[in-house]
Amino acid sequence: MVKRKIYSWLLVCALLILALTNGLMVAATVPAGAEEVIVTTKKELTSALNRARPGTVIKLAPGDWSNLEISITKNGTAEQPITLTVTDPGSVFITGASKVVTMGNYIVLDGLYFKDGQPADQNGAIQLKGFNNRATNCSIVNYNNEKAYTKWVSLYNRNHRVDHCYFAGKNNGGALLVVWRSNSSPNHHLIDHNVFRDFADGGGVNEWETIRIGTSDFSQSSSYTTVEYNYFENCNGEIEIISNKACHNTIRYNTLINCKGHICLRHGNNCVVEGNVIKTGNLKDAGGIRVMDKEHLIINNYIEGVRTTSDARGGIVIYGSDLKPALNGYWPTEKIRVENNSLIDCQQSLVFGGGNTQAPPVSVSFANNVIRNNLTGEREYALIREVKKVQEVSFSGDIFYGSFLGLLTLTPPEGIVLSDPQITLGSDGLYYALDPTKGAHPPVVLKESDVGPRTYRP
Repeated sequence: MVKRKIYSWLLVCALLILALTNGLMVAATVPAGAEEVIVTTKKELTSALNRARPGTVIKLAPGDWSNLEISITKNGTAEQPITLTVTDPGSVFITGASKVVTMGNYIVLDGLYFKDGQPADQNGAIQLKGFNNRATNCSIVNYNNEKAYTKWVSLYNRNHRVDHCYFAGKNNGGALLVVWRSNSSPNHHLIDHNVFRDFADGGGVNEWETIRIGTSDFSQSSSYTTVEYNYFENCNGEIEIISNKACHNTIRYNTLINCKGHICLRHGNNCVVEGNVIKTGNLKDAGGIRVMDKEHLIINNYIEGVRTTSDARGGIVIYGSDLKPALNGYWPTEKIRVENNSLIDCQQSLVFGGGNTQAPPVSVSFANNVIRNNLTGEREYALIREVKKVQEVSFSGDIFYGSFLGLLTLTPPEGIVLSDPQITLGSDGLYYALDPTKGAHPPVVLKESDVGPRTYRP
């Protein structure tokens, strides 16, 4: 009898847990007690937006929604956001000159698919204003104004998230995704699990970044924006693929494949670049990470196949500075930590004092990095290219091997070991040193299928 009561109690608990779990799963897409409205015309959509309250879910019917310009001004709550979504993901298209702007708070854009048109204004097809808004499972594909610079996504204010989206085929100027900063307030945005691919080469001009965080104006204040778990392929707009222009940002666990550019810490300080995988496919003038300003941590990154002779490009470039830098100039590069990174077969692995600058870098420390370059013949370059000497540089437990060191010293500096790191190819396609404490171990290697929209594939 006792056993039967115990079993009955366990069964009740199991059913209760299952019911709660199902309830939570439903709540993730449709808040409990939410009003669901399916709209088939712009007039119905406008009416539904005007009546929206916390928990309202508005669904666009299948078909083309051309020249759609809407501004969502109502407010949801953290528990019950206002959601604009679609009835059939992948079968609802926003075309023509369109934009969706969130002016209110706690608004979710889910499954919107922009194609065959262009943003209705220069700030983009998706503009997250207000606070605590989200764009998820959205796509923007071949959505270009070839006569003007336009963004695709703009983030303002604080606490927005762009996740599991797909962005492909940008061929005009204007950064694809921009974090706008109109003052020194922190932003706390999250950009994660997205696909960025096939951004056309801008020919060397500015404002072709894939992601830009901030501008020079407020670059010495903290944004606290995180860019993580994103997949980039063939993003060739300009030298800065991810352009950081603010303090205390984190760029981590992203995978960059065949991209002609760098992760660039252009302005700001106290940023972390961690666990990124950069495989250039030997693309000419592709690179890894460029570092300016101060107190950054560059850790556990994997960079392979850099092919460039440019002073401003390389595996990891420690930039020089201007003698009297303006706010938009090159500030002194100092107190940089470069730890546990792997640079494999890069034409120039490290570049010291890179760029068209007057002053050398101030200070940088290296620890437990693996730099191996087996390139020979006409492609052989130094493991370290000194454009300008770093004023204060230290090494600890670093392994360099292959091409000549490049520093103008008779013996290697203390902390550099010139020996074969005995790298082996892992199942993830990356090379690892025999000693697990040296180099990158292990970064996250993403495939395109790991990220992007979860409800459909463009």
